[in-house]
Amino acid sequence: MADVTLMGFFDRESAAKAAEKNLREQQFEDVQLSEVSPYPGDNASDLDNPISEPMDSLATEVLEAETGGPDEQVLLASSPDASGMEDGEHHHSAENWLVTVVSPANGTKRRSGS
Repeated sequence: MADVTLMGFFDRESAAKAAEKNLREQQFEDVQLSEVSPYPGDNASDLDNPISEPMDSLATEVLEAETGGPDEQVLLASSPDASGMEDGEHHHSAENWLVTVVSPANGTKRRSGS
């Protein structure tokens, strides 16, 4: 039987964790919490001391994005998230927490024994 996948996006980690907890309490077995980002790669910043070590790029240090070269670095650095010209939100992708649930299509969602 086919599975159904449901995805929900949240703007706060606490809300996403609460949703994940609620789904697990409802006996959904396959629940995953992930952080998503509009910027490529994992945390690429390895800067320990910005005074004594040169920065790779503004995009790498502020956005913690892996970049493929100078063109990409300039483009990402022009983002309001990197330049400081924003309104206080962490990132403009307001919903950067994803909760995913996979459940059988026939409606049986509970773990065996429930």
